[in-house]
Amino acid sequence: MNGTSFKNKLNSDSSFRNAAGQIINNNSEYYLEKWKTNKNPFKFSGWNWAAFLVSPVWLAYRHMYLWAVLYFLLLLLTVAVAYAFPVIIYYTALPEESLFVWRVISPFLAGLFFGFKGNALYAKQVNRIAGFRENSNEQGAPLFNKSGTSAVSAVLVFAAAAFLIYPAAVWMSSWAENTPLPEGVYIYKEGSPPPSPYTATEEVLVFEKYSGALEVLYVGEEPIGDRTFEVVLSHKENEDASWEKVSERSYGFFTSNRVSLHLLDADNPLTNTGEYKAEIFIDEELKGTAMFEIIN
Repeated sequence: MNGTSFKNKLNSDSSFRNAAGQIINNNSEYYLEKWKTNKNPFKFSGWNWAAFLVSPVWLAYRHMYLWAVLYFLLLLLTVAVAYAFPVIIYYTALPEESLFVWRVISPFLAGLFFGFKGNALYAKQVNRIAGFRENSNEQGAPLFNKSGTSAVSAVLVFAAAAFLIYPAAVWMSSWAENTPLPEGVYIYKEGSPPPSPYTATEEVLVFEKYSGALEVLYVGEEPIGDRTFEVVLSHKENEDASWEKVSERSYGFFTSNRVSLHLLDADNPLTNTGEYKAEIFIDEELKGTAMFEIIN
């Protein structure tokens, strides 16, 4: 039965309309009216605010479990794409702000889809269940042919998110953060993700003054251990000037081959603009250098 036939049957067959109402149960008049008045209720049956605002809850509440599973799979996909954004940004001209936009707009688009199509999807489900019940020779899976609503299923959606979606997001985050970096010295802004193999660059980085503190990350071949770890920061105002040492700090012991330390506070009014050079020494042996610039 197509959408038009479904609509016509609701308008002309009272027994079918009553059967559909029993399947819907709660708020049946709302859905029946939507399906009876729209041209093709399988394509569009009006806007549904509940399906838009709390899509997975509404889907589970109405026993539309396959769609609820699809929603969570799409959510996982958006999380995975979010962690792949450093690669996307690196190989394209997208600005870094696009990651924030993606995180905001992707769940909105999913909600928009179900707000627009929810009633139509539900019409197809009610029609399918009604068809099973009219034809006693056909059997449907009980889980996908339930009548009415289920508050328990709606609550379980949150449990599914807690036990499936959140751990998956944590795992993806851990995987992204622990992707091996080539050996070297890297500079990045405090509060930003550490450099990845895709965002790390040999170009001289440029930071604006008063934009926040800067961190230095060292990645070596083997753990530092009890060797002397030294960070030397130098500065010069322009290309013609000579390097002047700004700070020299030594550290005694690190168990890892990856060390991240505070380097410079660009918010400090006394911090000069110009070129900077960060050098890492281990037991007085130069292990790496990173260049960056601070501008007004």
